[in-house]
Amino acid sequence: MLPPKPDKVGYGFWHEASLQVLKLCTFVVLFVLTLGSAVVAKSSFLLMTSAIGWGGMNMTICRDKIPESQWNTVHITNRLVVKWVWATFIALSAPEAFCFIRSLHRTLFKNVKRPTLVQFAVVFFIETLHAIGVGILVFRVFPDLDAVTATQLTSGMCFIPAILSLLSRRPSRIALILVIIDIVAIAAQSSGFWAFPMFIPSLEKHSVAIPWCLAFISLAWWQNFVHDDSVFPPIRALARFASRLSERRSKTYAVVSLWKICIYLLCMLAFMSSRMRLDDLLQRDPFGEKLITITGHNLNQTQIDKFLARMSKYAGSDYDDVGSAPVTKKPIVVSEVPQEIDTGDFRGARFKRQSDLDDEDELPSAFNVYDTYVELNQFTSPYDALWIALVQVSAVFLCYHSSKFACKVMMQRLGFALPMALAVPTTVFVLSTTCTFRSTDSCHMTSTLTKELFWKCFSSYSSFTVFLSSPQTWIWLSWFISQCWITVHLWTPKHERLARSEKLFILPYFVGAFVDQSLAFNRRRDDKAKIRPEDLEFDQEDNSLTYETIPGMGLMNKPPPSVCSLSSSKLENGLIRDSASSADAITKIYACATMWHETTHEMTCMLKSIFRMDEDQCARRNAQKYLKVIDPDYYEFEAHIFFDDAFDTVDGDIVINKFVKQIVIDPDYYEFEAHIFFDDAFDTVDGDIVINKFVKQIVSVVDQAASAVHQTQMRLKPPKKVSTPYGGRLQYILPGKNKLTVHLKDKNKIRHRKRWSQVMYLYYLLGYRLMTKVDEQSRKEVISENTFILTLDGDVDFTPHCVNLLVDLMKKNKRLGAACGRIHPRGSGLMVSPVQQQKVPPKFAHGFISERRIVILPLLISVRRPK
Repeated sequence: MLPPKPDKVGYGFWHEASLQVLKLCTFVVLFVLTLGSAVVAKSSFLLMTSAIGWGGMNMTICRDKIPESQWNTVHITNRLVVKWVWATFIALSAPEAFCFIRSLHRTLFKNVKRPTLVQFAVVFFIETLHAIGVGILVFRVFPDLDAVTATQLTSGMCFIPAILSLLSRRPSRIALILVIIDIVAIAAQSSGFWAFPMFIPSLEKHSVAIPWCLAFISLAWWQNFVHDDSVFPPIRALARFASRLSERRSKTYAVVSLWKICIYLLCMLAFMSSRMRLDDLLQRDPFGEKLITITGHNLNQTQIDKFLARMSKYAGSDYDDVGSAPVTKKPIVVSEVPQEIDTGDFRGARFKRQSDLDDEDELPSAFNVYDTYVELNQFTSPYDALWIALVQVSAVFLCYHSSKFACKVMMQRLGFALPMALAVPTTVFVLSTTCTFRSTDSCHMTSTLTKELFWKCFSSYSSFTVFLSSPQTWIWLSWFISQCWITVHLWTPKHERLARSEKLFILPYFVGAFVDQSLAFNRRRDDKAKIRPEDLEFDQEDNSLTYETIPGMGLMNKPPPSVCSLSSSKLENGLIRDSASSADAITKIYACATMWHETTHEMTCMLKSIFRMDEDQCARRNAQKYLKVIDPDYYEFEAHIFFDDAFDTVDGDIVINKFVKQIVIDPDYYEFEAHIFFDDAFDTVDGDIVINKFVKQIVSVVDQAASAVHQTQMRLKPPKKVSTPYGGRLQYILPGKNKLTVHLKDKNKIRHRKRWSQVMYLYYLLGYRLMTKVDEQSRKEVISENTFILTLDGDVDFTPHCVNLLVDLMKKNKRLGAACGRIHPRGSGLMVSPVQQQKVPPKFAHGFISERRIVILPLLISVRRPK
């Protein structure tokens, strides 16, 4: 006897190596995208709030406009600040508008549950407080802070989650240690209420507002930090209430998101009215060109003469300017009475002079010359604030989608958790470095930003040692470490692949002002049911009853026998247990193949695929049994083959035909449950009903397929033969202790053809196996949500990995009824177009399609979810 032919699956070393390289590149790209977009979003938002804070102040700028002076400044008027106020409002409102559109779409086109009055009131009240906290922080506190301090302050937004994490702590052997760490984290977060204002003078006037706004902001994520395993009954009740809110959040947030935009608008009007006049805030074109006056200080007469000579060259003509346009239509005006003006009088005089220019139809002079300083009037670039807002909003959405993609494809640790942890430190480093460069070079970043725009930098550190020795840094580090502890669940994801956004994030929105904290706290902590190893039944069984290997028939230098060939488990009547347990949530896959007159090669391909699934499932089961690990992709498997017209009649006796014999032969082998439905499995020979040649054919190739997959000569034990009302059944036990059932249909007893075989196995698996065995409705729902039927044709060839991808696609959306995976044609030669006439029996067609029609039939494997 020759050794079995190797099972050729996979694409070789270079294919696998290229996949690993591609995966590594994906990790790097996701990390860079998520971290970079988070840093850009935070820094650009603080740039806009800093621009608001510059209102009424002088900013030192690059002296390229008036190089004769060593010190150039520009006075930021309120009319110039208005565009940054509205840009900040747009950046805050864009994510809420996105939430509104998505929630409205789900409400209109999907069957979404309606919230109760209590549920809506609770969400409405909490989100109102959250929006008020964000409005106070953004429009009241941030404009008065330097950019570095404001960045550090965003690490203190998890006070409520810290408290709820402590109260939701489950009893365990290390619970005392975890409780102590939780208490330290709460103390660290609470330091923002008293310690930060104590050491930072700019926060003294906000010492009351900061604690309230930080607490209000952190209240929004309470749903993610309550657990039904808490020792405190109120926390368990809150957890159950939160789970009901998740089912109804679309209709709720379709209203709440618009309300939050209104709150942001009210906060903007309330807090900005103390900084500027209301008519300035509501001006007709806030994003258009605005007049600014650049002042060159401490000039002597020689420097003023040089300035006048240079300006005379541009009199009557425009000249190039980076970030602004000159005013050249008015004649040159020189002060007739030169006099010394101190800084205070100068600021007041200039404010009065520019306040008289509300009528922008009358353009001012191009420049003015005074005793010791000169002024250069220019217009700012139009819509520059809108461009900054667009960059910020784009960075926020890029961060959200890259984070969601990283979680979906199981790259959460490096593609999401690490960037979220490094976002604030990286932003602090970038802004502090930028401020240090700006303090030594006033022209720093003038090629990127306009001259009148830069972050507020009240403090710059000369060295890293000085930075670490600052009390402000130590307080921030305590916040940062406590935040990392509170969001430690980001490093232990428990969700399935390709999970929906609803399963990944507890809330349907994110905050544009601090997208990194928003996504980190919004990421669900527990998003998949835990299956305990003790709920899986692993009883010993004699392997000799299943299969035997043939000595001396293995391949040369073959690998050691698969662990599946050494395993054992309890042989059950089905995949559904008698009593309820966490194992009801285990994914159950029923592979159902229909056969009629397939060739030996086609049958072998399909059987080898089933044996691969059996080997893969066995390996996962052994890992759960012996290593006590929780495999997130663990599944239970059962296969069925439905044979049409499987019997022949010989001398008045009914026997299986040659096609059934082709799949079976004698001796011993494996375990696993599969169902193959054989149409027209019987023939009539001399008045006797016998199995036809196709049944004999599939019987004969079972050992061949098993030997090819396991790379050693193996023989299955003879199948158990069962007489049934529709014909007969052959029951195999595969090497991995899974079942393979071959159903032999007699066309004289039951309708034949493959469409009727599909109806048959749907009723058999769902109606008989599920509905009659389980009485509790809640348990039926859990089992049906995790039960999948893998429908196969008789000539398919696939791997367990492909099935896992289809199951992931099904789990992504509970409303998805079926998913198909296209099979690539194999072999050589001319391939005929797969367009053909599909003839459906009239009675069957009435239930599924209204009439016969020509359809395109691509080769497909489909997975169906029972309902």
